[in-house]
Amino acid sequence: MNQEKIGKFIKNIRLKNNLSQREFADILGVTFQAVSKWENGKNLPDMLILKEISNKFNVDIDEIINAKKNVKIDMLTILNVTLIVFAFLIMSFIMVKNKNLIFSLNEIKSSNNDFKIVGSVARSERKASLIITEVKYNGKDDNTIYKNLDCILYGEVNGKKIKLGECEKGNNKTLNNYLKNLKLKLDNYNNENSLFVNTKMYLEISLKSDNLKTISYKIPIDINQN
Repeated sequence: MNQEKIGKFIKNIRLKNNLSQREFADILGVTFQAVSKWENGKNLPDMLILKEISNKFNVDIDEIINAKKNVKIDMLTILNVTLIVFAFLIMSFIMVKNKNLIFSLNEIKSSNNDFKIVGSVARSERKASLIITEVKYNGKDDNTIYKNLDCILYGEVNGKKIKLGECEKGNNKTLNNYLKNLKLKLDNYNNENSLFVNTKMYLEISLKSDNLKTISYKIPIDINQN
């Protein structure tokens, strides 16, 4: 037996459990000087102490004596590894088969400093999807409770204004509360899939108060072409 290696192994057990030499000694019912001698390779614990270390720190006595961690591989571990590899192979096959499914992903933002827009446009050979996940108002504080709130996405195609989609309407809310859960997802199955990229788009948010006064915000949608 190599006392020095065994001492280092015992020290690693202690450090792994975030224990000082005195705390480690108290658990085993010995002095911290004894622990110090073990770790410095000047002495070895007797068999009863080795059993205590084994029981309290879940380490086999053979591991301590040989100063080497045993690698145990059971059938469950083998099964788990096999399933992971199998899943990886399936995903790889799907990705290869559909390698042209997503060939472009463009970020959405806005040049309007009063609003922050987060989203993206994903395009494949078969369809394009526009997704807006966040709209945030950065302008002056507005605590007005509006009777009706709505948000519509418009596009300009061949000089004409067309409605592309709309968000869920809101009632009796402030602007910030309305925007908090605002989401929009649109799919386009045009073969060219150029609608969301080559079209000038903007969100129009309309707020109607109790006195029927309407406030509108026109927020341009900018698509990163990188």
